[in-house]
Amino acid sequence: DLCDIKWSNNDQYILCVNNELLYKFLIYTPRGRKVFEYSAYDNALGIKCTSWSLNDKYLSIGSYDNQIRIFNTMTWRIVSQFKCDGNIYLKNNNNMNEKYKVKSTICYQEISI
Repeated sequence: DLCDIKWSNNDQYILCVNNELLYKFLIYTPRGRKVFEYSAYDNALGIKCTSWSLNDKYLSIGSYDNQIRIFNTMTWRIVSQFKCDGNIYLKNNNNMNEKYKVKSTICYQEISI
């Protein structure tokens, strides 16, 4: 079941994400040609968030297993995969290192400087 779609920043690709019950995504061109299909595992919650890098060289996929997988969009291979720690430290005015226990994956969006 299609849950979400996102255009790449350069409009070259369309990311199609399956529902949260299945880890699967597909990449299509605007003309409908399937470029890539990926499924990390079965029988568990799937993709939680996605983000294209600003230059569209990378696609990051965050999942319910607290893993972030980063794909190179030229080769469609995983260039980095890491597990997010459930402990997140936020800086605020009241307490400089306030600790929050979070059970989710966080995706970071790259910004140009």
